[in-house]
Amino acid sequence: IREGKLDEGFDVFYELHHAFPDDEFLGATWAVSPGFIPEYVEEVGKSEFERSCKEIVEMAGESNKEEELEVFGLSLFNLSFYYRPKRGGIRDFLTEEATVCFDRSLKLGGEEGFLRYHLGLCHALLGNHETAIEHYDRVPKENFPWGPLAERSKRRSRMRLKKIKTLMEDAENLEKAEEAEREGDGEAELRHLEEVDNISHEFFNSGAIRVRKAELRIELGKNPALSALQKPIETDPDNEKIIKYLRETGARELERGEPAKAVEYFKLVPEKQANDELLKMHGEALEESKRYERAAARLGEVGKPDGEVLLSLARCHRQMNELEEEMADIRELFRRSDSIPALEEALRRASRVGEDREVLQLCERLLNRSKDNPVAREIKKNIQKKIEEERRKKYSRQKEKALQLYDDGKYEGAIDHLSGIPDKFIGNSARKVLAYSLREEGYLKRAANQYRKLPENPENLASEIHCLLMDGRREEASNRSSRLKDAISGIEDTPIRTFAGS
Repeated sequence: IREGKLDEGFDVFYELHHAFPDDEFLGATWAVSPGFIPEYVEEVGKSEFERSCKEIVEMAGESNKEEELEVFGLSLFNLSFYYRPKRGGIRDFLTEEATVCFDRSLKLGGEEGFLRYHLGLCHALLGNHETAIEHYDRVPKENFPWGPLAERSKRRSRMRLKKIKTLMEDAENLEKAEEAEREGDGEAELRHLEEVDNISHEFFNSGAIRVRKAELRIELGKNPALSALQKPIETDPDNEKIIKYLRETGARELERGEPAKAVEYFKLVPEKQANDELLKMHGEALEESKRYERAAARLGEVGKPDGEVLLSLARCHRQMNELEEEMADIRELFRRSDSIPALEEALRRASRVGEDREVLQLCERLLNRSKDNPVAREIKKNIQKKIEEERRKKYSRQKEKALQLYDDGKYEGAIDHLSGIPDKFIGNSARKVLAYSLREEGYLKRAANQYRKLPENPENLASEIHCLLMDGRREEASNRSSRLKDAISGIEDTPIRTFAGS
């Protein structure tokens, strides 16, 4: 053990303990083997264990041999260290008794490196780090392995001393901070709290300290950084002062045209504290930061969205190419909002993504709320013009197809394509084709009606009368003949005169 071969030494003592159970000294050496201690405690129970410890203490008190005292000291040290009961009580008692053994052995000429090192460990366990360092310093560095071990232990004790010193300084600063708070001196209170070292926060309520520092910085107008607010708001998510600061600062950043900064402030506000007003501002900041998906999600949390919120939602959905969602936002806006500017903007957006029929309905709704609204009238006019142009193109294609069928002698097909075309779009040429096709297919009454809608020239009138005669409607034919007589007077074209005259 003195040579640092601890495991081998422990094993030998363990064997001696079993080999000579009747020898008082060797019978007590079981405690030297650290691995055996927890097992022994579990086997015999706490009371028997503590009784055995006291027996070792009594035996150590009666011994005057340096080697025995070293063994007893090592046993008591291991018992205190590896049993690990709560601090104080039997643990401190065993450590103190181990110190006595090592001291006595040292005075009797025991091995200094071994003893000084273990004395240092004992004093460190008892919290006497300065005394521990004194013992470590007296272990020669070249004394292997105790010299290197003492150096490492000395560093630990120094760190512990520094921590204790810091703790004491922090306690003093906290006391001064409390006094400054009672006196209403915020600057002094903050100054003392700032001096509290982070290393000691495990001993104090570090969360409360952080929260108070954040509050003081806000009260004193020091504009605390976001990083200085994150932990405090996590510690105290209901802190009204910090929440108010986050909201107001975020709003100012948004007004200054710094939406990205505003987002960072709004983001720190706990969810349960996020009212509709904050959700609106947060959504607006996200939208202006071009984070459209997150903006839409945030705005969607608003309990009672107004026109402004719904317009923002519509813009976000447009940016994400979610056109159905955009139209849903517009419908909801028309349902909820009475703001004419908001409705006008929504109508403009609807005219770009909605179906014409629905957009016309929205135009009417806006016109009902705002008579002769210029935006609604213009959009309505443009859509109606667009619809009419589309119809014109559609009927033009139908007429082209009908003329082709007519040229091919397929009169029924021509009739099918031309019959559904309104009078407004059919034109005289196509109507004449329709009338002729109807006559050829025997639809004389319909043919006569189509001829009557054509200009009253001799050819058209004669064709109409011809259909009436073929349909047996002689009286109508006779009545139309007077119109024909007027039409052919002065006509020099012999074929037409002959046809009309017949």
